Amino acid sequence: MISTDPLKRLLVHVDLPFFLDVLARSFSINLPVPEEKGIRKQKAAVLGALQNQDNEDVTALIQVVERVLLLCDGPGKDAMEAVRRESLPEPEKKHFQSLRNQYYRSLWLYEYDGQRLFLDALDKRDLKILRRSGRTCAGYEQPLNMPVTDSDSNIQALRSALSKALQCPADAIATEVLTRFAEDDSSRIDHYEVRVHYNLAPESIERVENNALVVSDILLAARAFVTYEPDNGALYVMSDDPSLWLPIAEAVSENLLGVPLSKKRLEVVTYNYQVLADPLFQPNLADLDIIDAKVTQLGVKGKHRSMTISSPMSDSDDIHAAAADLTESDAFCFGNRTVNKAAVTLKIQAIEPSEKNRTAVITLSGESRCSFRYSREVDKRICQNFLRLNGLIKRSTDDERTTKHGD
Repeated sequence: MISTDPLKRLLVHVDLPFFLDVLARSFSINLPVPEEKGIRKQKAAVLGALQNQDNEDVTALIQVVERVLLLCDGPGKDAMEAVRRESLPEPEKKHFQSLRNQYYRSLWLYEYDGQRLFLDALDKRDLKILRRSGRTCAGYEQPLNMPVTDSDSNIQALRSALSKALQCPADAIATEVLTRFAEDDSSRIDHYEVRVHYNLAPESIERVENNALVVSDILLAARAFVTYEPDNGALYVMSDDPSLWLPIAEAVSENLLGVPLSKKRLEVVTYNYQVLADPLFQPNLADLDIIDAKVTQLGVKGKHRSMTISSPMSDSDDIHAAAADLTESDAFCFGNRTVNKAAVTLKIQAIEPSEKNRTAVITLSGESRCSFRYSREVDKRICQNFLRLNGLIKRSTDDERTTKHGD
């Protein structure tokens, strides 16, 4: 039996008549409003009826709904907002904004414009997620203000270079070059974005056909992204496969920027989070849309032992009281020890009245490891500004270490 869990998740957030209209318009699945009393029973009846539909039709529906739901998390919301701001005509912008919640907006975008902007939003979401982690993103220093040339001959040369790097035929590679303008100044280029979709090597699967076991090859596609910021010369490459970072970056730099890749990794920022161990530390929240901030974790390490103390936002005491309680010593003090790990939790003001306040966590460890856990792209900037405002960013170097970054 087909799992309808994605449909259940969607129906929690949209009205049943609207959902039935979408089924009829976009999937040619026509179901009447159930006769049962009560919304929950009616929704359950619709889910039951869908399980009795043709498997291929319902499978196709569930695959679409899974992608619709992707645009309803934090990165998805940011991607949808970017599409609204950059690509929708003015009347559609207002209509889009007036829709009840992100689930309505995601479905509306799926039905709009032959899914072109829907797919654009999914790509934007993927890029944002890959950009967050040092496991999926690397940055290189390039010259400032280089023009990006995306003529047919340049694109052809790019695809030829990518073919060698990806070990994939050139006709199995799709590339797209986009210009992204600054949010606060539509005349200023913020960055260029290069999207690369390509086929992986065929995989063999087995299935039964006409009472016999047969082997079939299937093709799966993967994606990578490159961004170039002319104002600061930063070129970022994003891929789940770190071995592809350098050859993809080289292909884009040589064929679109017209210069060799410098191979010089972007600056490494180090963090002075020892200040968080001071019992007198008071976070500066000036103009940051932060309701509250708390040091929720501190770790110390000796020659042969280590200890980490945590105190969640829900704990009315601070991290120092938690440490005294757990060590059963009022004399215990983080301030005279070397801290090797810290976390700060931020409670962030909601963007829209219909939304809840959000939580972001900044985690610091080692000399230069920093990661942010957040739900909206704007929260990342708030985390960065919090670090700067509170003197936690220590210095930058030209070291080419491949330090893990969560940013």
